[in-house]
Amino acid sequence: MKRKNQKPESKRRNFKKFKYTNQLRPGLKGFLITFQREKEGKCIAEAGELLSEYCEKFYPKLDNEESKNDNVSIEDDLKNELQNVKTKRPFECIKMRCKGLVFFSIDDPRVDPADLICKIFQDIKSTNQPKTRFINRIVPIQITSQANEEKILEAARTIIPPHFPIDYPIKWKIEYKSRLNKDLNKQSLLSKIGNIVNERAHVVDLNNPKKTIFCEIIMNICGLSVVSDANQYSNFNIRTFMGVPTIPVKRQTPVDQIQAPVDDSVDDYNHDFNDDLNDLNGLDKKVVVPEVFEDE
Repeated sequence: MKRKNQKPESKRRNFKKFKYTNQLRPGLKGFLITFQREKEGKCIAEAGELLSEYCEKFYPKLDNEESKNDNVSIEDDLKNELQNVKTKRPFECIKMRCKGLVFFSIDDPRVDPADLICKIFQDIKSTNQPKTRFINRIVPIQITSQANEEKILEAARTIIPPHFPIDYPIKWKIEYKSRLNKDLNKQSLLSKIGNIVNERAHVVDLNNPKKTIFCEIIMNICGLSVVSDANQYSNFNIRTFMGVPTIPVKRQTPVDQIQAPVDDSVDDYNHDFNDDLNDLNGLDKKVVVPEVFEDE
């Protein structure tokens, strides 16, 4: 029998396909996700559901490629499957000190974050269903490095050249965002990244670029990626892409700007009392005037 105070089981899918860590480090690829503040838990569950769904859809497990040994017993086969479930976790959820940010890394070599995020937005557009409530933006990151100029340029040289052939010029731009980092010189870094691209004589176009280089600085780590036609997907802002209005931030009114409601009760009392004094003229009576205090 169920106890009276027993809570009903949640119907929400329990996503334990990723592990948690608090360290964003070099050598990762994945997705940098921004979300509504104070909604971190719901965003992580929502992002895990979204990424797991599309990874299974576009990158199914190739079980047929694994040869099975007929001599293995059923018990050993079950133990191996359970061990694979425990050890193979495609996602790693990395929490950060920056509020409103979380990073999902993926170690599957078949998955290109830029390619996957474009497929997700294409499917969202075709179905006209955002499938998210708390996620604001999903930025693909193809490589992470230390947030110093030398390491960033080293990482940039590994991912930028394949996207910019020598045969014909390509329109491009850089999307740069820095959080909790004051050591980098933005203009110097962007100029040197531009030199890597302009070695092939390409053209900067801020309004309608064919290629967009994302450079995301989070504390002492930099994330880089090169994406085609990112403007078509509103730079991967789901709310803007779907035309959903942003939620206004409630700001508290400063104390010195708060106006107290006007209360005329004191003035009315004084007016009525003065009329009573006029009616008592000529009478030999001592009238006691009460003291009225106004609120400061």
